[in-house]
Amino acid sequence: MSVRAKIRACCSLSSVLAISLLTAANAHAAAATEETAPDAAVTEGPDPDAIVVTGATETTGLSLSSRETPQSVTVIDSERMQEQGLYDISEVLEQIVGIQTNRSSALGTDGTNYTARGFEVKNYLVDGVARPSNLYGFTEDTADMIAYERIEVIRGSAGMMTGTGQPSAAINMIRKRPGETTRASVSATLGSWDMYRLEGDLGGAVTSDGHVRARVAGAWQDNQTFIDREHAKRQALYGVVEADLGPNTLLTAGVEYQNFRNEGASRGGVPLYFTDGTRTHFSRSTNGGANWSDFSRKSVNLFASVAHDFSPNWHLQVDAEHKSGSYDETIGYFFGTAIDKDTGLGGTLYSTRWASDLTLDAIYANLRGTFEAFGQEQHVALRSATPSSTTTRPPTPAGGMAATT
Repeated sequence: MSVRAKIRACCSLSSVLAISLLTAANAHAAAATEETAPDAAVTEGPDPDAIVVTGATETTGLSLSSRETPQSVTVIDSERMQEQGLYDISEVLEQIVGIQTNRSSALGTDGTNYTARGFEVKNYLVDGVARPSNLYGFTEDTADMIAYERIEVIRGSAGMMTGTGQPSAAINMIRKRPGETTRASVSATLGSWDMYRLEGDLGGAVTSDGHVRARVAGAWQDNQTFIDREHAKRQALYGVVEADLGPNTLLTAGVEYQNFRNEGASRGGVPLYFTDGTRTHFSRSTNGGANWSDFSRKSVNLFASVAHDFSPNWHLQVDAEHKSGSYDETIGYFFGTAIDKDTGLGGTLYSTRWASDLTLDAIYANLRGTFEAFGQEQHVALRSATPSSTTTRPPTPAGGMAATT
C-alpha cells in the first residue's frame, strides 16, 4: 500500500481577477436581490446536475470523435494523472482497461511489458507520430508525464498510424501545448518509501496579441520502492513555442529531455519454491539484484511542425524531429528457478553490461480531409514517414554466470 500527500498551487491571471472581484460581486448581487420585483421573470440556465461529456481523438489518423471511432479507445488526461498520482507512462497504462501489465523485474529493465488481447504492446506514438518499436532501450516505457497533456490508447490494429498494425494496441502520447491565458502551477508530493517529487508548469501568451505562445514544464523525482535497496531517480524538462504564421497556419517547435535511473534494481525475482517443492517464503521486499546494479536512460528530443488548414475540411501537417539518447545497464542479479534447501545450491549470479547510443532523424507528413461521395461524408488520411536511425554500441564485457551457495 502506497500513501501520498500533495501540496499544489495553481493560478492564472483571469482567476486572480475573479478572486479580487468576488467580494464586490456578491455584495452587489445581495443588494440587487432586495430590489427585484416579486413578479420578475426568471430564466433557467443549464441543469447543474447534468453531466456533459465531450471529447475527440485522432488516434486513428482521421478526424473522428471517440464515438465515431470503430475501435475501443481510452483517454487519460493530465487532470486525472494529477488526481491519481500517475507520474510515468507505466503507471498510466496500469489504469487502462484491457491493458495487462506483466512486470517480472524493476522499471527500466526489459522485464516489464504490456499486453492487450493476448499480444505484446509495442507501438508507441508521440503526437500521432510512430516511434521505432525494434530498438531496445529507446522506447517510451519510462517517460515522465510532465510533458504530456493526455494519453490515448486504441486497442486493436492501428496500421494507419503506425504503418504496420499489430493486434494488441497503440499508445499515443500527446504533448502539452501553450494557451493564450497565462497559467502557472507548482506542486510537491511526498509518498511512501521516501518518495519526493517536485513539479512546475508555466505557459501563456508571449506577445500582446496572443499570436506567439510558450510553455515550459519540469519535474524532479527521487524515490525508493517496496523492494529493498532499489532507488529510482528521474528528471524531465519540456519547452514548446507556438506561433501563428497566419490565420490558417501554425508553427510549433520544442524540446523534451528525459532522464531516468534505477539503482540496485534486479532484472528478475527470487524463486518461489525449493527443489523439494516446499515454499521458500522470501519476503515481498527481497531484492535479488546486486548493490552495483544500475539501469539508466537519457534522451533529448528536438521537434518542430508546420500545420496548415486549406479549408475547414482539409488539413496538412509536416513534422520533423531529431532525437538523441542513450541507455547504460550494469546488470547483476540472482538467476535461478529453485534452490536446494539443505545446500543452498541452484542459483547463479548473472552479470553483464548493455549500453548503446541512438540518433533518430525523421520527417513526417500527414494530409487528411473529408469530401462528399455516394451520399455520405468520406474521410481520407495520407501519411508519409522517412525515419532514419543509427545506434552505436560501445565495447562491453561479455555476460557471465557464477555459481552461488
